[in-house]
Amino acid sequence: MEKVEIPPIKKVIAIASGSVIFNSLADPDYYTEPEFSEHDTSKCFIQNAIVLTLRDIFADKLGRSGRATAPSDVSCYVQDIMYTAVDTEILGGEGITVVEHPHGFLEMDDQTAVFCNSPGFPMREITADIARPAIMIWNSSIWLGDLLDARVEAMTKDYLAIPFPADDMKWDWPLFDSDTTIYIRKPTT
Repeated sequence: MEKVEIPPIKKVIAIASGSVIFNSLADPDYYTEPEFSEHDTSKCFIQNAIVLTLRDIFADKLGRSGRATAPSDVSCYVQDIMYTAVDTEILGGEGITVVEHPHGFLEMDDQTAVFCNSPGFPMREITADIARPAIMIWNSSIWLGDLLDARVEAMTKDYLAIPFPADDMKWDWPLFDSDTTIYIRKPTT
């Protein structure tokens, strides 16, 4: 595999990762079938945990470069309309700041890693309009309201696309779609 230069990351932002508590408790009308609530909650819990993993990886990388000394040197923000006060308390206890819409988008810059898996809104188009994050992790194909338009295609030409590691956990449902991709901004020449 080709060696990839990862730009310095000072922020990790996750959009639409979902509630870490049962969504049926957060909004009883959100799901009517119990198995969907259990599936969604497990997936949401793991998606939120990925934020912590990314933070630790990037803090370690910054530490080795002499630019950071602790995971707290990499800020973490999450934004989802499903977050509750309980989510805010749980995530805050881990150093993750829950923000209201649109603040997650407004925090994006060229030293940000953005994670958004299977959104139901035009995530890529919004990102293309406001920032060029160092890393983006999201679906490479169309997902619900998230389209592939000329702005997104132009933006992704500046990124190296790497398939997200395979989900080999043998779940009854896929944790990540087969087209989940890590986009790393290419160094400027």
